[in-house]
Amino acid sequence: SEPGIGEALAEPFEVLGEVTARMHIHARQWKRPSWFTRHVWDFETSLGEENPHWGRWRDGMGVDAAKAKLFGRTAELICRRLAAFGKGHDRFGLIHCDLRLANLLIDGKTVKVIDFDDCGFGWFMYDAATP
Repeated sequence: SEPGIGEALAEPFEVLGEVTARMHIHARQWKRPSWFTRHVWDFETSLGEENPHWGRWRDGMGVDAAKAKLFGRTAELICRRLAAFGKGHDRFGLIHCDLRLANLLIDGKTVKVIDFDDCGFGWFMYDAATP
């Protein structure tokens, strides 16, 4: 479940950061089998116009003309910056895509990650931006 209001969160977020780092280190060293397929989470499949996995942001609730203009400019900027950032092996690889406290099972020193349905290939920084 999600953390409650007023709950001490520093320690759980440290655990989340450690787990995320270990997963990304493993992903960089992992050799992908030829048969292994997953979603790709790049600009086009996240914020693009043609076929984003979760639908077009322009079709979202409350997106009027003014917001569409602002979000459109923002999406263009993100697209340019991600293109410049690139998809090198050190920054783009297998990600969880939903790493948050609710997807960690913590029992003392034992931590297990759950909910891999959105797992795919994307920028490692995506895991730090999960809502």
